[in-house]
Parts: sequence; structure tokens; C-alpha cells
Amino acid sequence: MTCGVRDILGTRLVDTSDHCVIFGIHQQIGRSFSDSVDSVVNLAGIPLKHAAWRHTERLSSPRSAIFDLSQTEVSAEGSRFYFHVDNGSRYPDETGSVFSTADDATAHAIVVAQELAQDGSWHGSSILVTDDRGHEIVRVRIGR
Repeated sequence: MTCGVRDILGTRLVDTSDHCVIFGIHQQIGRSFSDSVDSVVNLAGIPLKHAAWRHTERLSSPRSAIFDLSQTEVSAEGSRFYFHVDNGSRYPDETGSVFSTADDATAHAIVVAQELAQDGSWHGSSILVTDDRGHEIVRVRIGR
């Protein structure tokens, strides 16, 4: 970047007249981003954008209307599954993703775990997949 900042990466997820949601990644000063950052950001980008839109919609409209709309869309496409990162602390997925089957959601969790495993700091953590009722479907260990 021409300003000399090499340890911060960010993108605007939502920009409306009322709200702006920005997602940023900060790398330890003096270190550069790994080659896998692009693929991790690509995996997380769409769910983050959906989560940001859902939260901004909740701020400007009644929750019940949003809930009814999202449930109608899900039943036509498949089931919603949530991909939480668990490493002693839980990083919850509040948006989820729609998959035809639990096996498809499990396959996605394996891909996410493989991507995160490229960064050794995630080793020992897990991707916990739950259904829309919060029931655990599978736990995929990251790394070794």
C-alpha cells in the first residue's frame, strides 16, 4: 500500500445511509500476511457479509419479519448449519449457511478446518457444526 501500512487488511461489508460495517485483519507488526490469507478471507467473506446485513436489518426492522423471511428461504433451499470456531473460547457463527444435507455441511467444515490449519495458531481448535436448533452435528479438529 502506498501509505506504508502492511499489517492491516480491511473491507467494507455493508454501507448504507444508516450503518457501515467494516471487517479488518491486523497482522503482528513486522510480519507479513501469509499466502493463505486470501483463501481464508474468501471462505469467511460471504458469511461475514450476510451476518453484517442481518444485524443491520435487525436494527432497522422488527426481528420477527426477518426471522420469517429467512425461514421461508431456508426451507426451499435446504437446512441452515452454523460453523462455530472453538478453541477454549467460542467464536459463534450467527448467520450460518444453507446446505442440502448434514454431510454437505460436514464437508464444508473440513475445508474450513484445512484452510485454518495452514496457520499454526489454530491447531488444537475445532470447527463445531450445529443445526438451526443448536444440536451438534460434528466437531472437526483443526491441524494436528
